[in-house]
Amino acid sequence: MSFQEVKRRIDGADNYKIVDLGFEIIELAGAIKGLETFDRLIVATAKYLGLPILTSDKEIKDRSGIEVIWD
Repeated sequence: MSFQEVKRRIDGADNYKIVDLGFEIIELAGAIKGLETFDRLIVATAKYLGLPILTSDKEIKDRSGIEVIWD
């Protein structure tokens, strides 16, 4: 699938939201320890939005301090 197709599908979906990576999220990510940089940004974004994360990543589940949804 092309990036243009991904963008078209996200733009037309009700269950996705594109969020800018602002200073608030970057500051939250800086306070998160024990995770890789991109995982810290993902966790910080979820914290900023007050949302859980859907992941099977054990490091995020064990170290993020955020609700993780996965069975």
